[in-house]
Amino acid sequence: MADMTVSGIVSGMDWEGMITQLVENAQKPAQVQMNKRTNLTNKKALFEEMQELTEKMQSSLTSLRLSSTYEAKKVDLDRLDSNASAKGVLTAKVNADAKPGVYTVEVKQLAKAQTIRSNQLSDQIGTAALGGASTSTLWISNMGQKVGVEVKATDTLKSLASRINATIKTLSTPMNLTASVVDNRLIFKSDNTGLAETTSTETATYKTGQNIALSTLSVNLDTLSDGDVTITDASGKKWTSGTDFDIVQGANGSEVRWRTNEANTIPPTYSYTATYTAEADDTYTSPTSITRGTGSVDSKVLDFTPTNTDGNLSSRLTITDADGFEYKYGEDFTVSGTSIRWVTGAGPDSGKTYTVNYTAEGGETFDIDMTRGSTDTLTWEEDVSYSDLSGETLIITTDSGKTCYEGVDFTVSKDSSGNAVVNWTAEGTWNLPDPDETYTLQSLATDGTKTDLATGTRTKGDEVDIEAAGFTTHTGSITDVTYTETDSDGTETTISLLDEDDAYVSVSGTTINWLTRDAGTAITLPANNASLTVSYTYSDNVFSLDDGGSGLLSALGLDQTDEEHYTAAQDAVVVIDDNEVEISANYIEYDNDILNGVRLDFKGVGTVSVDVTQDTDKTVEAIESFVESYNTLMDWINTRSSEKQVNTDYSEDSTTLSRNSDDFHTSWGLLYGNSYLRSTKSTLRSIISQNYSFTFKERTSASAVYGDMSNNGIKRTTLADGTEADGSTTLRVKIGDHSANITITSSDTLETIAAKINNEDPDPDTNEAWSLHYNDEDKNLSAEALAKKKQSYVKAEVVDGKLVIKQGSTAGTDEISLSGTTALNALKMNTTYKGLYQIGIETTSDNYGMSGEIEFDSQTFLDALEENPEETEQLMLAFAKKMD
Repeated sequence: MADMTVSGIVSGMDWEGMITQLVENAQKPAQVQMNKRTNLTNKKALFEEMQELTEKMQSSLTSLRLSSTYEAKKVDLDRLDSNASAKGVLTAKVNADAKPGVYTVEVKQLAKAQTIRSNQLSDQIGTAALGGASTSTLWISNMGQKVGVEVKATDTLKSLASRINATIKTLSTPMNLTASVVDNRLIFKSDNTGLAETTSTETATYKTGQNIALSTLSVNLDTLSDGDVTITDASGKKWTSGTDFDIVQGANGSEVRWRTNEANTIPPTYSYTATYTAEADDTYTSPTSITRGTGSVDSKVLDFTPTNTDGNLSSRLTITDADGFEYKYGEDFTVSGTSIRWVTGAGPDSGKTYTVNYTAEGGETFDIDMTRGSTDTLTWEEDVSYSDLSGETLIITTDSGKTCYEGVDFTVSKDSSGNAVVNWTAEGTWNLPDPDETYTLQSLATDGTKTDLATGTRTKGDEVDIEAAGFTTHTGSITDVTYTETDSDGTETTISLLDEDDAYVSVSGTTINWLTRDAGTAITLPANNASLTVSYTYSDNVFSLDDGGSGLLSALGLDQTDEEHYTAAQDAVVVIDDNEVEISANYIEYDNDILNGVRLDFKGVGTVSVDVTQDTDKTVEAIESFVESYNTLMDWINTRSSEKQVNTDYSEDSTTLSRNSDDFHTSWGLLYGNSYLRSTKSTLRSIISQNYSFTFKERTSASAVYGDMSNNGIKRTTLADGTEADGSTTLRVKIGDHSANITITSSDTLETIAAKINNEDPDPDTNEAWSLHYNDEDKNLSAEALAKKKQSYVKAEVVDGKLVIKQGSTAGTDEISLSGTTALNALKMNTTYKGLYQIGIETTSDNYGMSGEIEFDSQTFLDALEENPEETEQLMLAFAKKMD
């Protein structure tokens, strides 16, 4: 059948056009759906491209999630001197600066920290240790400072150690030692091992007969020991402090004062010992009470060794306790040397005091502590008195021609009776008047004129107080006088001052008379106008204790130098490839001069081979691979998000009911402004730029924190009226779904902060730490019911001056995170690295930083890995986990 068309000729209407239009209109809804289907198919293809790029980026994260990736260098150790483990000699770590190679390291000596240990004491100090007083002062010198700490008879060892630390650690420059209590001993220990000696020098010109004023050297007179200062001339001749000269405090600072002769007595105020030998029937009662210990033996509590050659010790030796109860020798106790051994079941209760009563058999010796006399009473000239001294420059001239200077050799003051006296200093010993020599106190005018003010006579004798030593009756005699010298290395030498060939003293009854001795040969001084080099060597790691002559150190055993009580500071001695070095610490840092990039920690004596191999390329390549895949994905997102559609109409060919099928027309612009791409880009940028807080099971302050928080960065504020108020900050503690904001103020200490974290008060409105111990769903329970549901998610404690925050018993697998920069800095729990930007990974500046692409600075990363490898690794692992 022939095709039939309807023409508009007859009717005048274009029926064919109308029908075509009607058909096209009827097909339009179908075309729209076909176009939507095509667009969705093309979008799916685009997202499959994105998926492929994302999977590639995720694959590049695999290496970044492994700890081994960040071990830039590896080191192997092999023990050479035995079959034992190399770790018994040393451990080693390496960073990016280490050079591959095999090195031989011999540890010949470990470094030691100076340590002074007391006797094993009862918990309370007691009045006996303070010579019967209620308080005393312990002086501590270190790092150019000297500070006094009050010691109370009521102190326990722990309270005294706490006061010492609070004093020396809150100075503007904290001292480099710490007090502690271990096994009922008070222990002072330098915070660092070794001597850490520092030597400063200056040049000077010597003028005959003049002191040398030190213009640049700041010599600490309180901690100065013999030999710390030396002087050399151009020829190399050497003079030493304490032997050839003294360092004294002059009007304008420290000065070198030459010694022109030898000392003729021991220094004023110095201690020596008089030995009293008892006669039969001398009676003795211990002058200070003895405290009963906890065991069967009270060690070394007697001032003498009882004798029993007559077999009558049971009638001559008794003990009486504080309640008046008497104990008998042989029945209740025996003696061993200077120790008392109690019979089982006998003796006073632990902590009770007692005295020893003894009648001498004859021949027993008792050591009595003496002090060299240091004061003389002055006789004033007519019309001159003590009050006239104000503002005067004083000197003393002796009959033998010596000149002594106020402030160096002596001071003038009033004694308890109101008499004016000369107080001789220990530093001026060699230059003082001879025993029994007369002298004149004079004022010295600026023009050199001298005016006589008073006269005096140098003390000749020291009286031995036998009764104060415990003898109620005494007919014996002083049989020896001894003096103990201590060298700079701690070696003690005891000399007899009654030596027939070299006597310092004579004894007359109970008086010790000091003799005038030959001054000896004068030292050879430098030539006039000689150019000299003055060198001052000191150690920040060495400290000294002083009791000002009170006897406190002796009572506590802090003046002993045996192995049990004293450890001298010493450096480590290490030989690295034939180069011997002395090191203050038992480690060398990465930036050492011999094995740069290798940190060695010394554990014992021995020889080890250290094999260093390099592996930094693995780390850098892994990060570069990720950066490349990340930027490829980000570039794709940027492109697809910004390209606009250019073909949204039908094809120009009106007979074709579909769009052009080439990639350009079918895919271009389909993801323009897509919200998923926008949110993905935002998420990726956030992961790159965010700060990361690390979680932990237990974290401890990096070092000890002393005093309250005002000493550690949380400063007090000054109000308008001039008064001070506490500053405050917040420590946020989070574990699982539980978090708490703990307020920390300037007045808080580690102990009060730990108490705040551990606060189990059931009231959620007043207890900041409530969420760390209870569950939110239980908030409406009564206090009684809530107490039964108490949990332990987080615990805090203070150990050795450090705050410890750790999981509680019910924490499960949840780990803790901390935040609050100011608080963490004060508690020394802060971390160095928080964001990738700190270790060389950050957004580029392209498109003003809006591109989202990143760049990697490998050198910055390697520097971070060297300076703080653990935190760098933690940060990268946390980031990789988040990105994955």
